[in-house]
Amino acid sequence: ETWLDQSLYDSQVVGGASHILHRHDRGSHGGGVLIAVPSHVASRRRTDMEVPGLEAIFVEATFKKGTALIGCVYCPPSLRSESYALLNTALGKIGTKPYSNIYILGDFNAHIDWSNTQAPTPSDSLDDCLLDTMQSSGFTQLVGEASYTSRAQRKAFLDLAFTLNPSLVTCCELTCSLPGSDHSAIIIEAAHRLPKYGRFAKLVQVFSKMDIAHLQQLVHLAPWTMVLSEESPDDMYGAWLDFTSAIMKECVPTRLSSSPRHPWITREIIKLSRHKSKLFKKAKHSGDSSDLLKARSLQRHLKRLIHTSHASYVQSVARKASQCPKLFWAYVNSQRQSTPSPQFISEGRSITDPKTIANLFSIHFTQMQDAHPPPPPTAAAPSSPARTAPMLSVTAISLEDTLAALQRLNAYQSAGPDGVHPAFLKVSASQISPILTVMFNKLLTLGCSPSLWKAAFVTPLFKGGSARSDDLSSYRPISITSVVCRTMERALSEQLTKHLESNHLLSPHQYGFRPGRSCESALALTIHTLSEHLDGRTPCELVQLDFRQAFDRVDHALLVEKLRKFGISGNLLRWMTDFVTTRQQRVVFHGSCSALTPVSSGVPQGSVLGPVLFNMFINDVTTHLKSTPVLYADDLTLIHPIQDSNSYRHLQEDINKIDRWSMQNRLPLNVKKCAAMLITGSLRRNMAQPILEISNQQLERTSQTVLLGVTIDHRLSFDLHVNAVIARARRMLAFSQRATRGTGPDALRALYTALVRPQLEYCAPIWFPHQDTRLVRLVSVQRRAAFAVVRRVNRTACAYRDMRTSELLQAVRWRPLSVRQEAASLRLLLTVLYPSGAPHPLASRVLRTRSGDLAPMLARTVRHRQSFLPRVIHLWRSLPRSMRSLDDDSLSDPDCIRTFCRQAARHLCSM
Repeated sequence: ETWLDQSLYDSQVVGGASHILHRHDRGSHGGGVLIAVPSHVASRRRTDMEVPGLEAIFVEATFKKGTALIGCVYCPPSLRSESYALLNTALGKIGTKPYSNIYILGDFNAHIDWSNTQAPTPSDSLDDCLLDTMQSSGFTQLVGEASYTSRAQRKAFLDLAFTLNPSLVTCCELTCSLPGSDHSAIIIEAAHRLPKYGRFAKLVQVFSKMDIAHLQQLVHLAPWTMVLSEESPDDMYGAWLDFTSAIMKECVPTRLSSSPRHPWITREIIKLSRHKSKLFKKAKHSGDSSDLLKARSLQRHLKRLIHTSHASYVQSVARKASQCPKLFWAYVNSQRQSTPSPQFISEGRSITDPKTIANLFSIHFTQMQDAHPPPPPTAAAPSSPARTAPMLSVTAISLEDTLAALQRLNAYQSAGPDGVHPAFLKVSASQISPILTVMFNKLLTLGCSPSLWKAAFVTPLFKGGSARSDDLSSYRPISITSVVCRTMERALSEQLTKHLESNHLLSPHQYGFRPGRSCESALALTIHTLSEHLDGRTPCELVQLDFRQAFDRVDHALLVEKLRKFGISGNLLRWMTDFVTTRQQRVVFHGSCSALTPVSSGVPQGSVLGPVLFNMFINDVTTHLKSTPVLYADDLTLIHPIQDSNSYRHLQEDINKIDRWSMQNRLPLNVKKCAAMLITGSLRRNMAQPILEISNQQLERTSQTVLLGVTIDHRLSFDLHVNAVIARARRMLAFSQRATRGTGPDALRALYTALVRPQLEYCAPIWFPHQDTRLVRLVSVQRRAAFAVVRRVNRTACAYRDMRTSELLQAVRWRPLSVRQEAASLRLLLTVLYPSGAPHPLASRVLRTRSGDLAPMLARTVRHRQSFLPRVIHLWRSLPRSMRSLDDDSLSDPDCIRTFCRQAARHLCSM
């Protein structure tokens, strides 16, 4: 609030001409906003954005490297509802001008907890209205500290700073306020644009333009018998690569990847642009007005053509989002303009050379696989499955298996170290599968693999979040291996998985990388177990254990020993032993490669067999535990009810057993990332919490945790998770709207389906809220997306607040989120009751009536009644009996389950 009126001149406010003041005075006592721009910076007031009744002012400030839009807003406490609605109207008038950034600052008088700026917590529906407006417009709030403290020492986040591109902001902090003000001042430092770095060109093959007919003919006519005459695996595969490389060179065109123009800038646009430049030059020299009119007419036509071409490109990318995520995310990253720069800090020095950075990453990733310490002297040999496992020795791979594996390849993925692209294998699957089958079987008989199959290209992937982009430890390695090798692995993996599942060799507590199991089914068991105990007034300890870099530290000798005890023998054991040992990798960074370095431990990253091998290695970690373990790959969770004084002793014994297992198997626990949480189901946490230890180190206590991507707190509440989901979905919706600006509704609809909906529906059957207030906030994201699509079709549609949600969803032909969640819950229930693999432990909790129907689950509390299993059983029983009368054989078929869920969704929509 400036509290200024017309009696006070600008010069009296700033004392001279150093700044240009843009004022919006209230005209009565109090209120008013002001933006002061240095006089050397060109500025213009956007009066078209000012809405009567809203105390706000918007100013364009033009700098050397771009124009920023700055808005200053004051929302009186008594007029929050009107102010937030008018602010939404004002932001809708920003237009399509390409600002370098947009800042909306001011006193909003909202009571939102911004301690976590990524998932703020509103206190009422008005606060959520402001959140909906700003997050759905793509703004990020920067202030993470309370700027106001009342006389009663209550802190509040009243003063906020929103920006459209937070990657340009280098600093946002609170400082001392002006004299007479009880609000802290906010200082923001920002750049106008990210620094640009040189492009890193490389020659790439354009498989979308390959001559498929000619390629298939060459593959059919190639003398493959010469390949099979070679004795050693390297010579045989080398000869095979010579033929395939020659075929690809002849049939697949190439281009440089560093083309400076955007992909929607066609040759026609380039020709017209050159012609336009010639016309302007001609008009300048001749001085003829007719020449100038022609040039300007062509300029307008060229601008329309570029907009049309860009819209068409965005629509094509959106349609291919699920089939070609690589192309989609390339466009997404180009729009975000916030990719971390290729600059790193090493030993206090700034490193920008890609070759040097690649070598630094290679050293860093190699250190992650440091030599295993020897097991303690008292350590016993690694345990094995309790009973003798049946033997498995694959002697041959069939032609049908090879052809099926080739047809499952994703043609849009990258080639491996051998340069063989999956698109080549996919289009020539029928012609090349016979020679590959013979070659695979010969390698299986020899019990070894070519060297190129045991090499990997490693790409550093930024972890995101609050991690520093110039720190090597902020990146995780992503490996790319040979596509041909992965084809053979897939054929072997199916036989290996069938052996493990049919003989029930894997732990029933393992949910990762197994058919018929998922994060949802693991969370369903975890949450139901906790909720069931709390419903019986029994608190539970939830312990999360983290193995340090588990996939990279698997000891090869121990892994081979465990393979034997799972019944793996003969040619398959020899081949797999050779496959996991003597591997190498090199880091690829911006077109530069590091030297090859040996891989001393770990399962092969980027491979098909890697997850299966890891499951076999970690399988016996849950043996002989008194707690209920839930294992998803390397994420181990223990659930232990606190029933008496011995409960904590039993829990500590389980932790000690797992700690001993980790030492014996040379897979140490990362104590810093392990945590325990007492779940009581009540607001008060007055229960005594004894200390839990791992290797004499105290286990951290927490009041909230993340289970497989879903946040819960000590009351078994999902409120924090719902807030985070809404915030992420709104930001993603805002980005989708910006990325498809100027296009039709199809592009926005496709991006909503590919980006926004997964945010709203990930494991939704587990956490979907039943409270009306939270449900309304969640549905508001879908409502705003539907409104945006409708406005793309009809610009004269009613205002956002005047259209009912049901009308919007009907116009875009979307099912309500609640119906989609109920259909997903039914699908998860059927997956649990009729699994395609091993029986699900949660199925034993479901009882049946004498007629064979599912019996309702009794619940003392609303929390348990609204949890997944009791809720979905009630939903199942509410369906028509004709819809539920399905035989068990059909329900075990995933296609039949999908058909049933579609029918159920139509029925639920009609209710």
